[in-house]
Amino acid sequence: MTNWKTAFCETNKISLHYTRTGGNKPPLILLHGLMTNGLCWTDLARALENEYDVIMPDARGHGRSGSAAGSAR
Repeated sequence: MTNWKTAFCETNKISLHYTRTGGNKPPLILLHGLMTNGLCWTDLARALENEYDVIMPDARGHGRSGSAAGSAR
């Protein structure tokens, strides 16, 4: 996880946080369920990061993502 990157993107005036493993590999997006955040996929991402650029977003209102326009966690 030391080389993984975290960032925010703005969409529909909401700040969405994500973590990704990076690299010039095919992207693979993992979406979490109702009661957690993107990092719930850490173990699986570690297993897949040699073959994929694993992207783990925090859904709106979860983790470090905002829950409404202009908000952030």
